[in-house]
Amino acid sequence: MPKLLLFTPCLKAIAGDDGLLTIVSILEFVGVNSPSGETFEENSIVRLPWQMVSVWYKEAGDEKKKFEQTLEFLLPSGQSVYSNAYPLNLVERTTKIRIDGDTFPVGLPGEVIVQVGLREAGSTDTRIVAEYPVLVRHNS
Repeated sequence: MPKLLLFTPCLKAIAGDDGLLTIVSILEFVGVNSPSGETFEENSIVRLPWQMVSVWYKEAGDEKKKFEQTLEFLLPSGQSVYSNAYPLNLVERTTKIRIDGDTFPVGLPGEVIVQVGLREAGSTDTRIVAEYPVLVRHNS
């Protein structure tokens, strides 16, 4: 199975002409202002352009199989608010996946867990291979 070498949410990832990847501003936290101490609805989002970057390493035998990377966002309550699968085309030694987003869930303060999984295409048996906690801060 492919091996995950890198996974990070960031504000921008730039692929150079030389094939190298530059990651700008790793997304460690999202701060939102709460006017007059008002609370947010649990499903509140903010406009925030971000990218999710993963780099996979092809191991022997992988080229004969088809894989998918899964991505899921879990609120601090444990509720899933986003889940999707992306084809993992293992043509080269390493494969980069860059996923664009334009909003981020901020309804609950605490850690939004971003999970990356791996499965064979067509399977529902997903193995979680990495988690990244993004802290949501409610500022008054």
